[in-house]
Amino acid sequence: MKTVYRAFFADSGCSLITIVSNRVEKHSLSQTDQDELRPSKLWTAKIKHCVNVVEASQANRLVATDTNGRHFGLCSKTGDILWQSASIGEGDPGLIVKYQSKLSWSQEVFVFATWSGVLQRLDPTSGKEIEKPTDFLSQFRGLQLTSDPQRLFVTCLVPAKSDSDPVGETLNLLDLKTNKIREVVSNTFSRGINVSPTGRKALFVYLADGASGLISDRSERWEIKDIETGSTLCERTFAPKEFFSPNAVWSPNGQFVATSNKVGHLVFSADTLETVVSVEGQQAERPVFHPSGTHICLCRANDTKIVPMHMLKT
Repeated sequence: MKTVYRAFFADSGCSLITIVSNRVEKHSLSQTDQDELRPSKLWTAKIKHCVNVVEASQANRLVATDTNGRHFGLCSKTGDILWQSASIGEGDPGLIVKYQSKLSWSQEVFVFATWSGVLQRLDPTSGKEIEKPTDFLSQFRGLQLTSDPQRLFVTCLVPAKSDSDPVGETLNLLDLKTNKIREVVSNTFSRGINVSPTGRKALFVYLADGASGLISDRSERWEIKDIETGSTLCERTFAPKEFFSPNAVWSPNGQFVATSNKVGHLVFSADTLETVVSVEGQQAERPVFHPSGTHICLCRANDTKIVPMHMLKT
């Protein structure tokens, strides 16, 4: 594969969905004798300004979202666009959850939150609203799954402490049944929160001041915290001007955290935040782990590859 902006594994890891320019593409995957996963393109769907795609496996749909919060329901087998929603506003990636709604029992639901705090629920099969959008007072960032399909983690923005500080963030639980929000880790004021697959730990990213005290010399400080107690399990401060937090992802078993920066991809130990491996690459984008954790897709310009994890370890 050449340049890939975003990717994720579908069909229980048997397929790869990629966003390339203004196209969504699906690839089947075959395993070679060298344990590599080799992609073969199945179809292409043209969607302008597409930024995210999620899979509704029960409905046989892929739900793609553009920069204006317009959603497109694609047939997973053919790539045909079967429905399109109205624009609701920019937001982070939506999620597919199974929960008991007012109209149905244990159905798949596409849940999307705009940055302005509007929560949307759509039927991924038809694109129809399951419930009317709910307007919250908080500004929302990334929705993340929990072990309870009735609840989601959501990051809420809070005002900056001073003119020189960034807007802060807090980690909260959103009850989809009652539409109530409860803060679970207080006073974090981070600039990025990423929950582990188990839901017990989270990566919190902060801005760290350099020796000069100048904003231009700031870097990132990463802390992995226990969500229940709020205690810090490990932390690391990176070199000045080293920024890559928006692209951080956990491995399925919670053993690693992978990300990208201006020179390539990095994989860290989730126990110590020490660098496990660094892979150079131009215009590196968010990596994605295979559901089994055995492989990782390194999205980058001209040379996107799916690499076995055992070949990366040093």
